[in-house]
Amino acid sequence: MHVDYFVTGASGFIGSHLCNELTKRKHTVVAQIRDVYPTPWGLWLQEALRNCILVKGDVTDFQFVKRVMTEYSPQKGVVHLAAQALVATAQKDPMSTFQINVQGAVHVLEAARQLQTPRVLLNSTDKVYGDNIQATVDSKLVPTEPYSTSKICMDLIAQTYRQTYEMPITVTRPSNVYGYDFCSNRIIPNTIKKCLKGEKPVIFKDENSIRQYIFVDDLCEVFQNLLESAAAGMPVVNIASDTVLSQQDVVLGILKNFPELSAVYAEKPSLREIHSQRMVEFLKAKKPTEFTEGIRKTIDAFRKYGGDGL
Repeated sequence: MHVDYFVTGASGFIGSHLCNELTKRKHTVVAQIRDVYPTPWGLWLQEALRNCILVKGDVTDFQFVKRVMTEYSPQKGVVHLAAQALVATAQKDPMSTFQINVQGAVHVLEAARQLQTPRVLLNSTDKVYGDNIQATVDSKLVPTEPYSTSKICMDLIAQTYRQTYEMPITVTRPSNVYGYDFCSNRIIPNTIKKCLKGEKPVIFKDENSIRQYIFVDDLCEVFQNLLESAAAGMPVVNIASDTVLSQQDVVLGILKNFPELSAVYAEKPSLREIHSQRMVEFLKAKKPTEFTEGIRKTIDAFRKYGGDGL
């Protein structure tokens, strides 16, 4: 059986949104998941993956990855999104983070090499640049903590496969992605969930770091353009928008949708992480979503589909 795409990490944040958009464009998609509609976000996954062929397994199992790619023979490419994607979790459990993020990528690349898959897109992160507010694709990669280091390893392995075996591989390095992120403890979903429960969100005192943000629908648009156009030949691509915000900016921006609430200020917990990031050369959506609009859409999605603790 032939399909258009094989997407790993399909039950995750970015993966579920990408599968939803690919099938809207009438592509046939095989979606790798580790669980079948796990609670509490089953409603969203049922909608996002309803037109996909679901395969249950783990990317750390090479035989599983190769078997799926052999059976379904993706004709347009593989999108590797399966990952342990939380900085705090990576610091608590670096070994499993390296197993998932590095070993999983090797398995996808090796299966693609053996089966001569026509195109492979592997998703990395802007965190590979460390504390850099002028990052380009040629900037130095800086291993700051376990998560970013695991992504640097994946990134370099992908480039090695591309150069050694002349494989059509593109590594994407997006900025912070936001949108309906059903089970994450990141700042935007955390703040929205607090507000929807009538709780005051937290702003950290004396926190002046900045991050660059992109709405998940815009990221999926760029992914699809990369997969469907000549730009797919690019070995490394930064993906972002012009939205650069501090933690306070983000929380206050969300609070505009909850005028009855105000923030509380607290000390920031100790966590080894990158201070400030911004990429100055990047691909972006044709009509980038303004942050206020993206936040409104995200809040609407949480109201419709719920989330952990809602």
